[in-house]
Amino acid sequence: MRFEPAFEHYDFQNIYVITTYRCNWQCDFCLFRFNEEREAPLNEIADRLEYSITDSPQRVYIKITGGEPFLKQSLLEVIFEVAKAHQDKVYKIGIGTNGSIPMRPFFADASVRTHIFLSRHDIKDD
Repeated sequence: MRFEPAFEHYDFQNIYVITTYRCNWQCDFCLFRFNEEREAPLNEIADRLEYSITDSPQRVYIKITGGEPFLKQSLLEVIFEVAKAHQDKVYKIGIGTNGSIPMRPFFADASVRTHIFLSRHDIKDD
């Protein structure tokens, strides 16, 4: 029997994209519920992402977080369009979500390998 490690070889650069500081839940532990940062316009995020991808000497892993990323599905679509245009340099896309907002069909047809990370916690019934 041959042992296969449970981790991937790290031959990519991480690019983190915070899509929004808003969330549809109010988890006690989350710092984003207190954040009042300005959110950048879609075209500004797309331009910075494209620059980060093309400037990287390695393939990139785009890690999308928030708040709740699916509150900004139009931004997610822009991120996927940029990734598709540079799919030779995009290792994969990861999205961290609480899973409470349905995905548009757009994401089911993504041409870039995508992982969805669910983070669910107890919510107080106040």
